[in-house]
Amino acid sequence: MKPAAKTSLGRPFWWLVAACALSVIAGLFNHWHPHFEAEAWPGFFAACGFVAVVVSVLISRALSTLLRRPEDFYGDPSDSEVRHD
Repeated sequence: MKPAAKTSLGRPFWWLVAACALSVIAGLFNHWHPHFEAEAWPGFFAACGFVAVVVSVLISRALSTLLRRPEDFYGDPSDSEVRHD
């Protein structure tokens, strides 16, 4: 049986994961002055950022279906009259 193909995420992805984890861990030792109770929860700002990105991706997908044009919207390139004078 053939082994499953290994996907390569690359080092930048793992550096980003490590930076995010360190950021959340550092936030546990920081003395926050929250304006709202939810801001005092560990990882609140990371979760809030993640939710914001997910919502923006979902909105962009919905807009892409509304704004998409047909493949032949600009016409067939072979039909255009090209003059080389």
